Amino acid sequence: MAKPFPNLPIPDFLNLDKKLIPQQRHRMMEKHEDAYNSFCKWAALPEDLRNPRTQQEFEHKWGLPKNYTSKWKEKEDFQATRLKHFWNWMFDKYPDVIYAIYRRAVRNSATDARIFAELVGKKLETERPVAQISPFILVGVPQEKLDSLFVPKSYDKVVSKTIELNKVQDADVIETEKI
Repeated sequence: MAKPFPNLPIPDFLNLDKKLIPQQRHRMMEKHEDAYNSFCKWAALPEDLRNPRTQQEFEHKWGLPKNYTSKWKEKEDFQATRLKHFWNWMFDKYPDVIYAIYRRAVRNSATDARIFAELVGKKLETERPVAQISPFILVGVPQEKLDSLFVPKSYDKVVSKTIELNKVQDADVIETEKI
């Protein structure tokens, strides 16, 4: 028995071969890819800096159907893309913020001077070389010998001398007058 329509594919209701996925949906996404990236950038900005102001105005500006951007918020990569744009925006503004803090600190603002000093201090901390000692185990070597490899011999002398000098020997109790 010959098939009446030999060129038609057999329906794959589980969509295993992916041939029946509507191609139009994929083309729609490519069509609005620029709008999606712009929406992620727009959504990453603080509300006061957004232009257009609302999501509906954004849709109108880009010629998108109503509530189309709400569907984008549910996309898997939306938050990651938005966060990437947010950090880009934040780091673009960072030098200006530091400069504003610096200018106010120079004008005798104690709070801003403290903030500026903390920022400089954090930068110095990040550039300080870090000494790392990798732990290792030697079978058959007592732990005391291993510890002595990492503690300088003069360190023990300094510690014992410091303890000796700081001991309080039978301190006299001095009574103070009550006011």
